[in-house]
Amino acid sequence: MTSSPTGPSHTDRAEVIRRNWAGEPALLHGENASGYDELLAQVRRALVPRDVVEEIWTSDFVDLAWDIFRLRRMKANLLRVRAKDAVWDVLGPLVRNAHDLAVKWAARDEAAMNQVEAALKRAGLSMDTVMAATLRQEMDEVTQIEAMITNAEVRRGVALQEIERYRASFAEGLRRALQQVGNSAPHAAPVVRPPPAAQEAV
Repeated sequence: MTSSPTGPSHTDRAEVIRRNWAGEPALLHGENASGYDELLAQVRRALVPRDVVEEIWTSDFVDLAWDIFRLRRMKANLLRVRAKDAVWDVLGPLVRNAHDLAVKWAARDEAAMNQVEAALKRAGLSMDTVMAATLRQEMDEVTQIEAMITNAEVRRGVALQEIERYRASFAEGLRRALQQVGNSAPHAAPVVRPPPAAQEAV
């Protein structure tokens, strides 16, 4: 983390606020810490939290958004990794040594990739067929991941709603407090009624 001569940058301040009271973000191995800090800084810039309560909800919002991105990556990676088995399953009736071809295809061997594509084309199939077979094989896991994503999306929306409700409640409380102060202030200007003569003259 670097700071400018005149003070820490906006992103630096976001990191300090996060890490002072919440500790380091709970990132998994291989996840980009600078990406998390950038997301935190951009969300804080958009929401402009005004006190520690809003800071907590902002942190919750960022963590849940990060969880959603993570789960989406996991779903895509799961399907990518398990596609090898689907290639084997689809090509089994079409070519010899389908297993060895699927292993080489998964290793991104160019010759194997061309063979797989050609075999699929001869059968009137495509990689969409392979991915459909992959999804069928991994439907339970994908469904669970999708449920986790939906749950995180709902909780992320709640965190944002809590900030909105808190701000609305705070604004209403402030308005009432100012009203009470204005009505009870000893130096408030009294209501001046015109004298009877002035009233008759009107």
